[in-house]
Amino acid sequence: MTAIMSAFKRFLSGILDDFMLTVCILAPIIMGAALRFGIPILENFLCRTFSESYILKPYYLIFDLLLVVMTPMMLAFSGVMTTLEELDNGTAKYLMVTPVGKTGYLTSRICVLPAAGIIYSVIVIIIFGISDINLLMNFLLSVTSAVTGIIVSFLVVAFAGNKVEGMALTKLCGIFILGIPAVFFLPTPISYLCGVIPSYWFTLMAKSNNYIYALPILATSAVWFILIYKKFSSKLV
Repeated sequence: MTAIMSAFKRFLSGILDDFMLTVCILAPIIMGAALRFGIPILENFLCRTFSESYILKPYYLIFDLLLVVMTPMMLAFSGVMTTLEELDNGTAKYLMVTPVGKTGYLTSRICVLPAAGIIYSVIVIIIFGISDINLLMNFLLSVTSAVTGIIVSFLVVAFAGNKVEGMALTKLCGIFILGIPAVFFLPTPISYLCGVIPSYWFTLMAKSNNYIYALPILATSAVWFILIYKKFSSKLV
């Protein structure tokens, strides 16, 4: 554990030395503040303009869910970019033959930041949330979002050859967010096509306040891990 924490401190130092990656860590706060204060103002403006009682309010949950998902994903992005750089310059292979080991390296690089994103996400929603997500639901959503962040990290590290490719793949991984609008805007038979994405069940859980949807979230996440892990593991050999 000491070796893992030492590796993580070095890893975190590398992130904080990069301005872009530091901004990524602060991005959820910036995004949260923009949504918390901007969306209600926009709602009031639209209601006055179109003489409606509400326009955006039925969709406030969408904005909160996007914030929940983006928090660990932004942390995961910071970790992935640093990991790809270490793979390029050989630092990763050096660390994996030290007492840190391969498992310790993976834990410190891929898992710790998204896991820290759980608490980060809970706090961000408590402060900036505009819908009525209760604390238990907030925590469960944050946990499942952290899992999604780890899946994205595995995908990018597995298939990106360098940081430029990593950035492009991270953008493509935006498909993991598509489950959120699918629940709200697609008819039920068609929306089931998004059932392969954990965020689809994640959104159903939040919208219906029904915790049973945690089961398909776990199932779809497990399938993604199984499909990716072999390729991911071979990249680190």
